[in-house]
Amino acid sequence: MLIGRSYAVNFKPTNELLAQLGVERVDFVLFNGSIPIEEIRRVINQAHQSPFGSRRILWVEEANKLSEISQNSLLKIVEEPPAKLTIVFELNNIEVLLPTLRSRIENKIGSQFVESEKIDWDSRVNNLVKIKERPDMIAELSKLLGGAKAEMLKEPNAVSVKKVIAIDNAINRISSNANTKIVIDDLTLRITRESGKE
Repeated sequence: MLIGRSYAVNFKPTNELLAQLGVERVDFVLFNGSIPIEEIRRVINQAHQSPFGSRRILWVEEANKLSEISQNSLLKIVEEPPAKLTIVFELNNIEVLLPTLRSRIENKIGSQFVESEKIDWDSRVNNLVKIKERPDMIAELSKLLGGAKAEMLKEPNAVSVKKVIAIDNAINRISSNANTKIVIDDLTLRITRESGKE
């Protein structure tokens, strides 16, 4: 799972990609010619104000059109991104960015952004019982939800949909201060049942 990092890519975001990342919100910055520096600052301030537990992406389209001033204004958030923010610069050649910005961005141009992986449901769900802190459990469940959504998009069926609903319900219940042990036990039973391992 990509959290709190910056990347350069040469493709558009897809629903499958966003599901894999477990992202709730995407903030787009489109550079058609020049964009006022105040607009960039507004987007940066907004990125720092994400709701508790929410995962977001700041997706900079046409990043090759960023002026030097714009790049410098984005440097601070790239250096110290909020914990649940991933920053993506969409462009064909990372060399057009300033060296100071470029050195802080992982170049994914021409490669996959997120590797597809088969989820080991048993171990992932069983690991949840070891987590003690509620925010950590919500974060882990959010990752699991992202994987479940990716599975559902890849192979839509009743089982994958039920897994997504079960994990989403667990997140909501834990966020509402329900007993974590009861919620995770219930989720474990539901996932086991849906996986046909009852």
